[in-house]
Amino acid sequence: MGRLLAAVIVACLVPHAQDRFRTVYVTAVDSRGAPVTDLSAAEFAVKEGGQSRAVVRAEPATAPLHVALLIDDNGTGIFRYSVARFIDRLLGRGQFTISTVTGQPLKLVD
Repeated sequence: MGRLLAAVIVACLVPHAQDRFRTVYVTAVDSRGAPVTDLSAAEFAVKEGGQSRAVVRAEPATAPLHVALLIDDNGTGIFRYSVARFIDRLLGRGQFTISTVTGQPLKLVD
């Protein structure tokens, strides 16, 4: 987790069908987990549906993150600590939505 926070998040603009662009966020770290900050668009490869897409720009991300977590722990609460730590480390860097799935037994056949 510490490596993710220390890394530079790079927004790669990738051309898509009909000249629309998609932003792809990546984390770049070296073999020791140190951030790699000097990558160019030519150093990225992106495939979508098995087809290569050109990367037209690579730059550090500046917009706040938008994180949506969907948690299914069968109502045990077992993931609460991990989710809290994840959000705590990213506080101030984005907005969060947390949804839980609590499955209830449903009788289909008597």
